[in-house]
Amino acid sequence: PPVACSQPGKVEEGRANAMEVVEKRMAGKVEEKRMAGKKV
Repeated sequence: PPVACSQPGKVEEGRANAMEVVEKRMAGKVEEKRMAGKKV
């Protein structure tokens, strides 16, 4: 679409944000497992 072509930065920014959210979620799960391991 022409809108995406006129604003390539916005698309890249959105993609980067999505990756960041996924990475944070993955890191959060790792932290939860570590905390659970310490409790047991």
